[in-house]
Amino acid sequence: MMGEKNLQNTAVLGHPYRMAKRGAIAGELGKDLPVLDGVSLTRTTIPVLPANYLSRKKLVSNFKLQVPGTTLVSAPAGYGKTSLVTEVVLNQSRKVIWYNISENRDRQDFNRHFIQAIRNVIPDFAPWFSSDSKEFARDLALKVCNELGQINEEFILVIDNSRVYEDKDDRFSNYLFDILPRNIHIIGIRRTTPAHSYSRFSSDNNFSIYGPVDLRFSKEEISAILQMHELNPEDHLISKVVSLANGWPAAVQMIAHALGRGRDLQDFEKIMASDNEPLTWLVTQVLSSLTEDERETLVALSAVKSFDSEIAEVILGEKYRKNEINAFALDGLFFEQANNPERTYTFNGLVGEALFNELHKSPEKERAINSKLSRYFERNRQHLRAVEYSHRAGEVERVQELFKEAARVLASQGQGSELIRWSRFIGDDSNVGLRLRQTVEVMGLIVDFRYNEAMSLIAEMRFGAKGLRVEDFIIKFTHLAEAFIAFAYFRREDFERIFSEISKPFISFDLGDSDRIAAMRLKASIAFIQDDFESLPEIYHQAYEIGGSEVTSYMHLNLDAIRAMVLYGEGECQDAYEVASSAINSAQREKFIGITGPADVMYVQALCLIEFGEVEEGLQALKRAAILAERWSLGPWHFMSISRITRTMAARGEISEALEMLRGSREYAASFKVSHNFDLFNDLTELSIRAKVGDWERVRILLERTPGFLLTTQVKILMDEKNGRFRSLDVIEGLPEVTPRQKLHKYLALANHNIGSENVALGFIRKALEIGAQVQSIETFLRQDAALMNLMLKVSTEKPTVYLENLASAIAARVKASSEPTPGLTAPLTKREIEVLRHLSTGKPISAIAGTLHVSQNTMKTHLKNIYRKIEVDGRESAVTKAKALFIL
Repeated sequence: MMGEKNLQNTAVLGHPYRMAKRGAIAGELGKDLPVLDGVSLTRTTIPVLPANYLSRKKLVSNFKLQVPGTTLVSAPAGYGKTSLVTEVVLNQSRKVIWYNISENRDRQDFNRHFIQAIRNVIPDFAPWFSSDSKEFARDLALKVCNELGQINEEFILVIDNSRVYEDKDDRFSNYLFDILPRNIHIIGIRRTTPAHSYSRFSSDNNFSIYGPVDLRFSKEEISAILQMHELNPEDHLISKVVSLANGWPAAVQMIAHALGRGRDLQDFEKIMASDNEPLTWLVTQVLSSLTEDERETLVALSAVKSFDSEIAEVILGEKYRKNEINAFALDGLFFEQANNPERTYTFNGLVGEALFNELHKSPEKERAINSKLSRYFERNRQHLRAVEYSHRAGEVERVQELFKEAARVLASQGQGSELIRWSRFIGDDSNVGLRLRQTVEVMGLIVDFRYNEAMSLIAEMRFGAKGLRVEDFIIKFTHLAEAFIAFAYFRREDFERIFSEISKPFISFDLGDSDRIAAMRLKASIAFIQDDFESLPEIYHQAYEIGGSEVTSYMHLNLDAIRAMVLYGEGECQDAYEVASSAINSAQREKFIGITGPADVMYVQALCLIEFGEVEEGLQALKRAAILAERWSLGPWHFMSISRITRTMAARGEISEALEMLRGSREYAASFKVSHNFDLFNDLTELSIRAKVGDWERVRILLERTPGFLLTTQVKILMDEKNGRFRSLDVIEGLPEVTPRQKLHKYLALANHNIGSENVALGFIRKALEIGAQVQSIETFLRQDAALMNLMLKVSTEKPTVYLENLASAIAARVKASSEPTPGLTAPLTKREIEVLRHLSTGKPISAIAGTLHVSQNTMKTHLKNIYRKIEVDGRESAVTKAKALFIL
């Protein structure tokens, strides 16, 4: 709710946001301002005050906002704290960052709104931030403050926490005060001010605090409010009653409002002296001054904290009158209209609570309103709000049904904490009900990347489900949950066991169709990563059969992701690119992130771009995929993207850069303190680089560590050919040629086999290029050796086409890059030289190393001379350092 800020604003004078334009003012932001997902702009902008706002110029003039500095405005509800600070910041020259804390304690909520508040006045601030960031609030605040401190400008930062309070708010506020840069003055708005929290600021010359005594209305302000309600300030009875409020702004306004409507407040003196909640009594008095129709309208609308005209019409039905709603908003006592594009109305905290309590006294009426709201939100695909109001209406079965879709939406949008919060509404108090509730909770933990907690809960669920009628379902579901965790760390050894359990026949009931298709997408991802392209069509067929005719947007994304992998695996890169692009657009539109996000199709799209010869675009796409995959804890897609970037750089001759990137990737993999197989991706990367530079000793080691991958097979063939062991014609002719990818590889292999007979080889090159033109393949041809590329250039001159001209240009560029000397290693080291290098790294004397290796001093000198020449160094220490940089050691 908006709190008490409206309660005193019923007298004069001018529209406040015309006083100055010093920051992001609600309703005045540019139409093209980018807004982060999940952000309510009204919480990140300077509030708009009512047109009849009473300016408190004298009090405002007391505020000295020196930079750096701290100001605290602390008072109970009803003292107009937010209104006062709004007027203060609008009457000074610095830009204002305004952040309003919500009851929502989710750190994502803080992160999004805090960054949005800053971007409202510094549009390009923190380009590294994304709306799905789950950094801890303290970590984000430190980064933000460091970045703000680098800007050569002074700012006012307002933290409005006037509506909620927890002890940890004090701790965080104190932390924020400690780390604020010296170009900021912070204003804190609070309901309470524990003395122990701020005593340490008392010696600071730039620290000010304004409490209830400071915020009370003056005699002049009280007089202005009474005149606004056509009351005589000189009237003895009126003056006596109002004086009992002791300047409390909310009380003064409500007394004036009640007296202005002819209400008798003779008992007010006794109430103020004895009642623990005099404002509650005052609200009751104000409500009793309304007509029956007015009261009925306001009580019904209080079912929601904020609403627009459409929601008001849903609640009120035939009794809806837009003019009446606007009149209430203009008055400013009950609710106000925000200047946002939706033109929403928001109840004042005190009055709204009193109205809601009145509604609560009529259970049937309250249930009927909540039921209507639930159906309205369901029609508008606001699934979680539909669940919330159906729950309030007591519709148990409907809550269970609605939550199925709401849970999928929450999971797909990365809202794990909301899943956990809502899990308590699922199931009953039986053991079966508990296990069903835990299915929601465990998915919430996985969505929030809390994998250790998820695995503990999975173990508890499996144990607790023994002997229950839903045991087989719980076993299936927990294995699906475990599959997401195993994939996140690419634990290959667990995949077969997990998917075997998921695919078992069910006894009680099976996983839902969405979950089953999600499992198939995961299975397809594993096959794709392991170059098992032959399995993909069957996986897609099974997933498609599950979907049938009733396919949700989430199921559609999963099917498209599998389809894109199938097409790329077959070599149909143009179609794969189109499907992947469509899936990415769909994911962005539906705001799918995390385990349901588009990391896999982003990777496929990037590979297609590289295959088309659009290498720079492809590399940028891979970088985006790597960043998102890391953010979403999808390790395989992160390391796959980094690996492909590195291998592409090496293919272009950028060996030093590729090795440096490989080093960073290995260090990142080593930072994980849990079991994983990320080193496999780094080994594949290094295998590609070592084969490129001809370091065959290292290649042999890496081949043993990377079995079963397409790259492994290709490097083995290359190494065999280097050693004069060529594949027989029978083996090559036995290769499949069903898909474009298979045809390309077979024709190129046949051309290579017949390289001594140019005419025969040219025939196969022509066939390969014909397929390449159909699927717009470029990169596959660029990975061939010089002899084959010369034949391609020859064919390209026979009947020039746009495709062949593009290929010829790409070949020329690749040959030029490859002909440049490879930095770092001018020639491969022998096995003995590598052995010598390893001994050098131990620090032993040269004579001792010679003795260990059983060689003479002269032989050692020869080895050292060769090592220094090949890796381009001038001594032992630099040789060891560079050998480590080149991953020789």
